[in-house]
Amino acid sequence: MIVQKQKLFIIGGYYYLKKEDTLSAVDDFSTSLILDPNFYYGYNIFNGLANAPVLDSVYKKNLESKFKKSMEEKGYTEVNGRYNLGLFFLKVRKHKQAILKFQKCLNQEEYKARAYYSMGLAYYYIRQYEEALDAFSSAAGMDYKTIETQRYLLHISRLNKIKKRNKD
Repeated sequence: MIVQKQKLFIIGGYYYLKKEDTLSAVDDFSTSLILDPNFYYGYNIFNGLANAPVLDSVYKKNLESKFKKSMEEKGYTEVNGRYNLGLFFLKVRKHKQAILKFQKCLNQEEYKARAYYSMGLAYYYIRQYEEALDAFSSAAGMDYKTIETQRYLLHISRLNKIKKRNKD
């Protein structure tokens, strides 16, 4: 039942995007995430809307509250809730808050590799490349998202070489 409802909200979100009604699209996509916070593809959709003017701080805070409540009602484990909230913060560009949530997931083996990778993304987005390099290296050591992780590691290495050349 939830899956069908979720699909309807996703389809509705795409419909509203085509109609250039960003607020309604954000509402539908966020509702699909609230219905299932483990719907990781939904975070990618939501990411495309993160800079929309309708996503002001009050709207984000309200959405964050609904998201937390949804996870509590569904009985998500504490670490799963933290990880999902970290993803939410990552997608709405609250990178420092995302990092804090991901750091709290590192003591759970099931989430460790994912948390390192996601922390790497957050550090990368705020241009803290040394920390990103460490996080991505840890994820790579755990064979997590190997191709993507290697791309980030290679890109950060190139950035560091350019930075070093510019200093000399």
